Amino acid sequence: MSKLSLEEYAHAASIEDPEPTLEPLPAEKVVRILVGSVIRKPPQVVAAFVRCLLWQKLRTTVAIDYNFVLNFASEDSFANDTKRLLQGFKNAAESKGHTIVWNDAECPSGDYGEGGRTRSWTPQAWHRVGALKNGIIQYALNENYDFLWLVDADVLCDPFTLQSLLDSANVENFLLNGVHFRGPIVAGVYWTFWSKRNTEDAETQHAGPQVWLRHPYCLDGRGYTVQSFRAALIARQRLRVWGLGACTLIPRHALAKGCHFGSVGTLPPGGMSDGEDRHFCHRAESLHLELIADAWPDIYHAYWHDEYEDIPEALERLERVQLGCPALGDLVSIRLENLEVATSAEVQFRRGRLGQLSLPPEIEEKLYGLVPGDSALVKVSFPVHYARKEMANKSFIFRVTLYDSRPFALPPVIDQELFFGTASKAIIDPTGLTSNQANELADAATG
Repeated sequence: MSKLSLEEYAHAASIEDPEPTLEPLPAEKVVRILVGSVIRKPPQVVAAFVRCLLWQKLRTTVAIDYNFVLNFASEDSFANDTKRLLQGFKNAAESKGHTIVWNDAECPSGDYGEGGRTRSWTPQAWHRVGALKNGIIQYALNENYDFLWLVDADVLCDPFTLQSLLDSANVENFLLNGVHFRGPIVAGVYWTFWSKRNTEDAETQHAGPQVWLRHPYCLDGRGYTVQSFRAALIARQRLRVWGLGACTLIPRHALAKGCHFGSVGTLPPGGMSDGEDRHFCHRAESLHLELIADAWPDIYHAYWHDEYEDIPEALERLERVQLGCPALGDLVSIRLENLEVATSAEVQFRRGRLGQLSLPPEIEEKLYGLVPGDSALVKVSFPVHYARKEMANKSFIFRVTLYDSRPFALPPVIDQELFFGTASKAIIDPTGLTSNQANELADAATG
């Protein structure tokens, strides 16, 4: 019989010690997050933007600070009103212990605007904005923040967006591994009609996501068709992508490795290739940094000036309350970890509707008794015919975490063009149909 080690002996003796020495547990790690934005928007947009920043609800313990770059041009008559609004936000946030840093950066006249059917960007404007974002990156590095959340000022996020980005970045591993953490860069997905729609258009304009698979903006490749990629995003999946931007959570290790918005010098000049996000993503790929699209949150992009009047309605939709235990048919976002197989492949992020999501029965049954944020250990028995032979006819302990649950609903903006079964909740994306088929479905839906 082997002898106890000194540590084991001391532990055994302490169990019966009538007056043990008590020591406090280590303090819970606080994740430091810097929210950064380059702002050139009128006050009705910025008021909604800061409201969405303030209503973020986190179960991860965080400390949030802000770095804004105000980038107004001489013709922006709304600039002073927006600055006054931001000063009020600054005063309120600082009174609650947040650090707010902002800088004024002059914007040349005429290098950006709404150019009729599309936004009008010059290459100089893209690279100027990229340089301003690089200034925010440098501040995040200098002040030793754990994550930088770069959000455009016209991107309005639901209250659980930041937590979902942290979950998709595998913040659990960050809390365990600290400086050794090598998690991905994650962007919350939103949909936009990049060209203005007109009833007289010969070709239908479709909403597109701000994530892509091939540069400069291709939604196919890497094993996807356009339709299958769109379907995965509409289903709120967590996907690897090769392009993203505008609502991006970047871990410190990616910034320290040199990922930034400066020109890479190898993308063809002109057109969309000049966009600062493309240079950032191209550099991320060359640095072997994984990019993840998180399609779980509801995010509204107030892109066109004539869409600003829709902001109050959008905010009303975004301001949801987290439910208790999910019910059959609800959407769930979960993390599964096989505790008996120590490989990263055994950590899975799953999203879908309860009752349709492919899950072991033991795990699905457990989910009905959890509330968002809960974790539970579940023993799962795999049958002899299970596809993975190394797991067939065996049982394993899984940790299941319910990140979030919500009633089934389509993401904002894209819901305007999808055909949706009111009873079945089945979805048809018109991008996979002929114009005649789409028109017939539209007539049937309104008939």
